[in-house]
Amino acid sequence: MGVSGVVAESFSHSQADITTLVPGEQETARLQKSTAEWPYLTISDPGREITSGYESIFGFRAPAIFVLCPNQRIVDIAELDTLGDEVSTWINEKITRCVFNASTTRITNIAPVLMVPRALDAEDCDWLVGLWHKGHKVQGQVALGEHAKSRDSINLSFKKREDFILENETIKQKLIDRLIPRILPEIEKVHHFAPSNLESFRIGCYKAESGGFFKVHRDNANPSVKDRKFAITINLNPNEYEGGDLVFPEYGQELYRPDKGGAIIFSCSLLHEVFPVTKGNRFALLTFLF
Repeated sequence: MGVSGVVAESFSHSQADITTLVPGEQETARLQKSTAEWPYLTISDPGREITSGYESIFGFRAPAIFVLCPNQRIVDIAELDTLGDEVSTWINEKITRCVFNASTTRITNIAPVLMVPRALDAEDCDWLVGLWHKGHKVQGQVALGEHAKSRDSINLSFKKREDFILENETIKQKLIDRLIPRILPEIEKVHHFAPSNLESFRIGCYKAESGGFFKVHRDNANPSVKDRKFAITINLNPNEYEGGDLVFPEYGQELYRPDKGGAIIFSCSLLHEVFPVTKGNRFALLTFLF
């Protein structure tokens, strides 16, 4: 037996736990579970508060399948009636994207950084790279000693990166709406810190043709940037360049490169460096929290 003509076994996966949410009182959920000979955990939704909320947000019609990653973020959603005989195939493909396979690797050295996968979707990353190509670029500046009290400076022996600063309010709000629900809960969970504001977003490009790099530095070491708490770097095209990795030399020489759309978040007090890009262009979305 099953639901919508789909047998219960179609939902089974060795690396997934299955929970069914049924609109209605507990007795209604119990009856539906029994009638369908449904083997999975079933929870009632009195008043349809949860069900109606998700329907209004995502615009689907029940019954629907939500696939969540181990960190309880939504990977994908599908209306069950649209999948037909492809339920198992669809579930397997989605779970493969997010499951953590057993590992024999023992971590003995790592910098105290937070990595958040899929902070942006792949389409968002491509869109941002396109904005950089169309926008007005400036050489990335650095805060230099006492000069930082009044201004920042360009120092090409210290940093080579071309930035497009996002000033369009609609674009900024779109990014905030995308990122805040995905990143802030992780920062609060891991660091017990709730940011109150952020700096302007900028899309940075480290070019191989100019040997783009950023020498070892801290992001809050000078007076003009002393209020920064956490840095956010989101990789936009990690498979399209060589070199350009992020390193935290106080904690080792491991190379950090999140997947496309993945964020790396770290305290602005950490010493870090971007190695020279040797092939292609490295694009990243950058901002700071305080």
